[in-house]
Amino acid sequence: MLRYILKRLCHAVLAVFILSFAMFVILRIGPVDPARAYLISSRIPVTEQTLAVTKTELGLDKPIYIQYAAWLKNALQLDFGTSYITKRDVFNDLCRYFPTSLKLAVISMIFLVAVSLPLGIYSAGKKGSLGDKCIRFYSFLGVSIPSFWLGFMLLYAFSLKLRLIPPFGNQGPTSYILPVLTLSFMSLAINIRLTRTAFLEYMERRSLQYLTILGMSKTKIYGKYTLKNAMLPIVTSFGMHFGELLGGAFVVEVLFAFPGVGRFMVSALYSHDFPVLQCFMVMITIIFLGINLITDILYAYLNPRIAYENNA
Repeated sequence: MLRYILKRLCHAVLAVFILSFAMFVILRIGPVDPARAYLISSRIPVTEQTLAVTKTELGLDKPIYIQYAAWLKNALQLDFGTSYITKRDVFNDLCRYFPTSLKLAVISMIFLVAVSLPLGIYSAGKKGSLGDKCIRFYSFLGVSIPSFWLGFMLLYAFSLKLRLIPPFGNQGPTSYILPVLTLSFMSLAINIRLTRTAFLEYMERRSLQYLTILGMSKTKIYGKYTLKNAMLPIVTSFGMHFGELLGGAFVVEVLFAFPGVGRFMVSALYSHDFPVLQCFMVMITIIFLGINLITDILYAYLNPRIAYENNA
């Protein structure tokens, strides 16, 4: 298992370097000149002379691989440069905004796990019942409703009409209710359906049917024999959905005026703040790869044959 974890960790580190270089190049060869963006953000007249001076100061006159090497050297020391707009350290600014976004994604993930697993297991155990039909209807409905439309409807109903929940900003624990519901609505529907399907697949196996015939209770069969095996595809799904929740949190933050990294990134995109964009993409890449690494480890724990086959 340790060898498998180290192997996956090496792959993740290599992926960070490859993706960081790809993003660095894309930003440099894109339609917007970083030097021009810096001058416009700093409110300095854009002329041939100022462009030449700015490119020299920012090191943009050097070959792309030398620029990346210099950027990487500083990035490994957590120095991602200074924002074109705020003139502050980029990494410190993102560290100030990121916890709110991460907290929103984690709360949504906890809500997702706490609701989807019981409902999925109940739906599988009561196949064909009224409760099962209602849950399946929600699963269909959940993947059909766009998140931004749902967010507007929740704002209109609970904030503008009923005035039960603050509409915008982070004004306490109740401010997380609408963003969490908006963020997790679609993922919840998908995971309920996946949990139901996974449990039905294992419940129909002959070995479990024999246990039922022998008089073993359904609770013991579900908990001791079905849960671990059925969790294999579910764990993978949860890992993928946490990444989706974190990415979706940035959009939801803009909708609910939440003080997270989403609003900060919209401003950076609008003003072409390259240092902020580079730092953000590296941080989000590391988080996504970290989530995938944890998912792979959990998957290997639940099914040790995976670690053995990868080490063979």
